[in-house]
This record gives sequence, C-alpha cells and structure tokens, in this order.
Amino acid sequence: MFNFSDILIVKMRTTYISAVVSTFIFLSCSASTGSRYEKTVKEKDTVEESLTENPADKKEEDFNFVPYREDFGFEDKVIESKPVEKVEAWYGYDTNDSSTSVKNYTNKIWGYRVQVFATDNLEEANSARTDLYFKTNQKSIYVIFDPPFYKVKAGDFSNLEDANSLTFKLSQMGYTESRVVKDSINVFK
Repeated sequence: MFNFSDILIVKMRTTYISAVVSTFIFLSCSASTGSRYEKTVKEKDTVEESLTENPADKKEEDFNFVPYREDFGFEDKVIESKPVEKVEAWYGYDTNDSSTSVKNYTNKIWGYRVQVFATDNLEEANSARTDLYFKTNQKSIYVIFDPPFYKVKAGDFSNLEDANSLTFKLSQMGYTESRVVKDSINVFK
C-alpha cells in the first residue's frame, strides 16, 4: 500500500504543478507591453495619414442647391445709409473747455458727488474713471480709496438737484449703480 511519505510527495507534486500551471495561465492572459503600445502607435499613424491626405483624393461636393431654393416672397429693401453724427448726450451744460480755463482751488465744503463705481482693484477704478471722463463733459472725476474699496466719484455739487441730474444722465448711459453721496467737495473760483 501507500505509505505516508509517498502520499506527501504526490500532494507536493500536485501542488507544485498546479502552481506552475496557474502562474502560466495568469501570465498568458495579460497583455504584453509591446502589444499595448503598438496599437497606439498604429492608431497615431492612421490619424497622421488621414491628416496628410492628398488633396487630389478628396471628393468634391458638386450638388447644386439653387434649383431647390424656396422663394418666401420677401422684398429686398434698400436702406440708404446716412452719415452718423456724434450726438452729445450732455446738452444744457456750458461747453467751455476746462483745460483752457484755469480754476483756482480755494477750499473744501460739504456738498454732493455722484458715486459711479466701487471696486477693490485700483486698475479697474482708473479704467472706469478714464471711460467716464471721455464719455461725459464732467471733468471733476475722482478715484478715492475708502478701505477696502476704490470709489469712482464725479462732480462737485453744492446742491442736490444738480447731483440728481448727473445721476439720471449716468443711469441713461449705462451706469445703473450710480448714486448721490454726501461728500466733501472742492470749491473753485
């Protein structure tokens, strides 16, 4: 009969053979690195080939759509173009050029200014000041730092009606957040 050592040897051989076969099956199921990269290289080659096609190989579209055009019955209207005049939105104010007239600063009093814009970025505030300066005839435009914001304010008004008038005109020009604020204003002679 079989003795114990023979049974042990058979079990060890069976275990060894099954381990070798399992390892072989496991490794044979995985893809090699060469075959993985060969596919992407082949795909890239086909993409490059399709991009570098010969223009003679391209098919031309020769279908003519003109016979199938639908007439909707709209008449073509000829619009005469007129030269566009620059409209000054600031009518009613004096048109004296402030750069030629010398204004002497005398002192500061309490009055009204129109706050047009507030931001935490100095460049944005200066840009808004420049835009406002060229869009209006209002030459007293200030960038004031009131922590943490830079505020763009326009005008030195001693009465509220003039400040409200400027606010209305600015809102018509697209500065919808403009509002009248009580502030220290400069007085000129």
